[in-house]
Amino acid sequence: MPSLSPLFALIIGIDDWLWPKMPGLRGCVNDVELMRRVLQDRFGVPDENVLTLTNQAATRDAITNAFRTQFIDRAKQWRQSGGKDPEPAFVFHYSGHGSRARDASGTQPDGLDETIVPYDSRVGDVYDIKDWELAQWLGELTSYTENVTIILDCCHSGSGTRSIDSLGTRRLGPVDLRNQPQIRPPGQTGLPVGPGHDWNAHRLKGANWNSGNQIDLNSTATRSAHDDQDSVSGNCKYVLLAACRNFEFAEEYTINVSPPVDCDVPASTTETDSPTATKNAGNAEPAADANSLAKAVKKHGAFTWFLAKELMSLSDGQTTTYRDLQQRVQYEVLNRYPSQSPQCEGDRDRILFGGVRPRRDTSLLISRVDQDRVWVDGGAVHGLVVGQSMDVYSPDAKTFANSVPIGRLRVINVGSVHSVCRVETGEAVLHGRVPMPIPSSSPRRHQVAVAVSDSAVRAALIRRLGANDIDPYIEVAQSVDQLPNSHHTDGADFCIVESGSQLQLRGADGRSLVEPSDIADVSKVVQNLAAICRFNNALGLSNASPDSALDGKISVQFFLAGEADPASDDKRRRVRSVRPVPTTAEGLPIVEIDTPIAIEVVNHSDQPVFVEAISFGHDYAIIPLTAELTAPGNRKRVGPGSALWFGRDMSDLEIVFMLPQDADQANCFVEVRESLKVIATVEETDFDVLKQDGLAIPTNTATRSSMAPGSALDHLLNQAMAGSRALGARRKQDATSDWTAVVQQYVVAKPDSQCAQTLAGGSSVWIDAYDTSVTAPEGFDCQVQVVSSHSAARSVHDDPAQHNGAGQDAMPSQRRDRPSGPLWESGALRPFAFAAKRCATPVGDAIEITADPDAMELISDDRPIQISIAGSSGVDQPVAGQATQGRGRWMAIAWDAGCAYPVGQGDSLADISVSWLPPAANGEPAGDHEPVQAVRRGLLRTIRLYLYQVCDWESPELGLHAVRLVPADDVGTDRLLRGERTVDSPHGQLRYRTWTAADNPNAGPSDGRRVLLVVHGFSSSSQAALDDLQEIVGDEMSDYEVVLVFDFETFHTPIAESAKQLAKALVDAGIAADDGMKLDVLATGMGAILARSLIEQFGGHAWVDRCFLAGVPNDGTALMKAKSALPWIGTAILNLGGPHPAALFFSAALKKLESDAAALADLVPGSGFLRGLEAAAGAVDPKLPYEVIAGLYQVADPNQASADDWSSRWIAAGLVGVGLGARVLFADGHDLIVNSSSVTSVPVKDLRIHTVDCHHFAYFRSDAVGQVLSQWMDRT
Repeated sequence: MPSLSPLFALIIGIDDWLWPKMPGLRGCVNDVELMRRVLQDRFGVPDENVLTLTNQAATRDAITNAFRTQFIDRAKQWRQSGGKDPEPAFVFHYSGHGSRARDASGTQPDGLDETIVPYDSRVGDVYDIKDWELAQWLGELTSYTENVTIILDCCHSGSGTRSIDSLGTRRLGPVDLRNQPQIRPPGQTGLPVGPGHDWNAHRLKGANWNSGNQIDLNSTATRSAHDDQDSVSGNCKYVLLAACRNFEFAEEYTINVSPPVDCDVPASTTETDSPTATKNAGNAEPAADANSLAKAVKKHGAFTWFLAKELMSLSDGQTTTYRDLQQRVQYEVLNRYPSQSPQCEGDRDRILFGGVRPRRDTSLLISRVDQDRVWVDGGAVHGLVVGQSMDVYSPDAKTFANSVPIGRLRVINVGSVHSVCRVETGEAVLHGRVPMPIPSSSPRRHQVAVAVSDSAVRAALIRRLGANDIDPYIEVAQSVDQLPNSHHTDGADFCIVESGSQLQLRGADGRSLVEPSDIADVSKVVQNLAAICRFNNALGLSNASPDSALDGKISVQFFLAGEADPASDDKRRRVRSVRPVPTTAEGLPIVEIDTPIAIEVVNHSDQPVFVEAISFGHDYAIIPLTAELTAPGNRKRVGPGSALWFGRDMSDLEIVFMLPQDADQANCFVEVRESLKVIATVEETDFDVLKQDGLAIPTNTATRSSMAPGSALDHLLNQAMAGSRALGARRKQDATSDWTAVVQQYVVAKPDSQCAQTLAGGSSVWIDAYDTSVTAPEGFDCQVQVVSSHSAARSVHDDPAQHNGAGQDAMPSQRRDRPSGPLWESGALRPFAFAAKRCATPVGDAIEITADPDAMELISDDRPIQISIAGSSGVDQPVAGQATQGRGRWMAIAWDAGCAYPVGQGDSLADISVSWLPPAANGEPAGDHEPVQAVRRGLLRTIRLYLYQVCDWESPELGLHAVRLVPADDVGTDRLLRGERTVDSPHGQLRYRTWTAADNPNAGPSDGRRVLLVVHGFSSSSQAALDDLQEIVGDEMSDYEVVLVFDFETFHTPIAESAKQLAKALVDAGIAADDGMKLDVLATGMGAILARSLIEQFGGHAWVDRCFLAGVPNDGTALMKAKSALPWIGTAILNLGGPHPAALFFSAALKKLESDAAALADLVPGSGFLRGLEAAAGAVDPKLPYEVIAGLYQVADPNQASADDWSSRWIAAGLVGVGLGARVLFADGHDLIVNSSSVTSVPVKDLRIHTVDCHHFAYFRSDAVGQVLSQWMDRT
């Protein structure tokens, strides 16, 4: 079979050395002649193209000169000729001793260089050829050509060497401990290395992932801390065929050559070493005398012999790849020498001795055939389970789509990396190829719904879904009724939906998972489904054995990689400095685009393991990374207690994530979530069978949602992480077949610097990734971008000062130190998540604005910032179980220095107006305090705007009602009374009914009932008040025979009018001076001043026996004089209030409140209402006792406040924001809304005043108030 292009070979074999202490060998010269004959007989290589050096001829100088003249000079000449002639192939073969020599550079972890031993080495000033020297030669050679093959038949040849034992059956030379005259160039690794011979040019350019999960490799060779052997680089331009792994020995093999001949090739010889004998006795010679033995047998390197055998077995015109060749040779060698595993590293899928890389589907390989039993090189780590069926193809089949299977197998026994199958149909041949089925990690089959109206297309889909490659892993559900516009799948995991002339594959949440396919191409959508199932199941693979000694013994951690670390204790190699990566709220590492990272994998077990790291991309790509980051075929073996680093060693690849190559996709890219799965095995195995390319992810999301429940991809990840760990019978874990897996999810994000856009005053900017526009008023220049909670985590990580309160915090609902209270968890305010075009999951949390602080203060109703989100009509959905009919308003909430401010609103996401921004608290000092510093980036200030939907909570029924609490245990048995309506409560059920005179038939002096009237405060309800009171005085309230509540409108109705309505309702119900009932009034805030009006202005003093008032604004509140009182109150409610006040307050239009808030106008100091109340005070019966609670909110020095004391910073900033001098409230005590002097100025004689530490919105939640109130209720 003539070679298709010129081939030049340099074949070296040495059995005897000049140095007398070097053990002799017997098969290396035979290897030379054998390989020469193979090249000539099988590949037609002319004699003049093959240069052989044996024994005395293989001196150091001769090898050096021969490599240059035979290879480098010829390759250079071909390149300089312009490549007109076919590219020549270059084959270097070495058989002999491998050894080690002292590393003079001090850079090798074990202090030794790998070497090959020339004939005259170790004598005088002649030294071994170092691995890095050979690497230099190869570097220069591969700068001219890629068609280079290196064959090493020596021990440790997985790193470029070979050895022999003292019996002469293994090829290992003693270590050369002499001082070496030559030093490894800085950064130069050993055999083999990447292109080029200019060592200063060998700066690493990194392993780069783009968003399509493809890797761009451009670097020199790698070296890792786990192993003191060098390895082929990821972009190696040649292929290395090695006799064994770098910790194994290369054996010699005995053949029968009777009658003896000068040279015998495998086709004409008989093997004398039986597999059984060899396995049991190593290389023991046949039982014969020395003379007959010398005539009857011949030695060869086992690797060279079986390599030659496979080469000779190729038929005329047959081609093979290096991978196929290595697998066949490995099978032959391992069957005889289980501790010798031939390796192939580099571009393994290239045609042997050629530059062509044919398409080749990955597959499992049949490694043994015994009648109807077949062994394949895949096991539990690959997802094989008992019962799986697999097709078998010819060994020559490169792709399976156009090939016909020759048989079918069924798995009957599964090991960790090998499995036994039974031949069901056809035949199975040695080295036959078996396509990897979808891995099985869960017994549950994915439910697939088909929503297709075209009967022919539907029938074709059902047939295709029943094919062998997909049917075992899915179950076709009943057809769903919703056709093209269905956004849900009726409980199915996936739905194939007809949409015009296309078929869409949607997840459980209705989102399109991949780009649609033509309706006529049903195979395409099923192939995509199969790929997603494969992704899901492969990610979920784990070892279910309870006996695994590796379980929990492998850890993986991400780091940011910097420049060379001068503080490193390891003086033998240069490593990059590392520091922890920022993390999300869930603790996931955040990896920014274009930021180098390093990954550490640690083996905490007590045995060495082979490690593979597999990337699971957001586009469903599965990429085994160890080979990509080093070289295909180069498996990493990590010793006990050792670490494997990717991207840290200065001679290692620099790992950098890149933007998508497509400009439009790059512009839309924001962040994605991916996973790194690390699998550790005791036995070596290949994970290329799991590899799959990424799918085309849709640029635009199918629907938007203001919630962020997770995409179908997230569901897949969660199912894979939480699903069943394995199928099949469990068995005790064999220590030699143990394995484990660990998954580390991480987030790949575009840096903020690449996301921010400049917005000039009077113009708009379009944020394409989120279909969002922001318009600034004239004169307001800023930087604007959509950020996520991950961005917040990164900013905190990069600037520790920000984490201490000087910068931006995470989204309110995600902050670890968020304000106290149930508001953020209640659902009263529902956060909006910006859906990025390039992500299946909404990832944007807020709009970040960076501008001059003075310019921010100019934002007003007349000069607003406008926000419009395109395609957002479908997001205004009420929250199930909490909202009533109708859609809530949208609020823009600024999150600044740990505080929430309501700064804008809109009826829809398409029209949100931001009418103010909280200024920095750097104005008037708060009392004797120094001003709080503004939140700035440089001279600018940054504020984040979060969008929330205010749920339309059910408004309370206004008026006077009797209410009773039915405990949760009695709700089912306690019958409803006539006219009762129910409201759920944390303590059971509140039952309301209108209270009328009919409820008081015995009213009179002898009645004697105790009645409690509760009046809520501003923007609250009786339900909220009762829920809170139940916590602090629940037992005392149960002592009242009747509990009344009065719900009133707190915005637009004058307080006196509400008091008048209450008085009329009480009189109509039979309340009078001689009713015999003891009526206690309990009220707070605006309700407390209403109670005073009831008593002092509308006759209540005649029938109210006692009054308990909390936070009553007797003189009003100076807050109402502020230019922005409502934003201040809204800020207080956001940070301190509960869900009821927030929902009721923010459901109303703030602009309308400011123009028509009659009740609030009554609280302006000196208002007509307050003057009238003061004039009526003299009408109060002197015997009516008042109990008054004044809250005293303790304000810390804002400049000395801890990171958790957000309220002190809020007060200092907020006071400036509403236009108040700080001393207006701080002149005396206050509860954040009302001054203490206003609370205590009740013009009555029987008055008890209590001061407690409490703010205005917590009177009925305060334990201190509860103690006072309990004592008051107990007094009859």
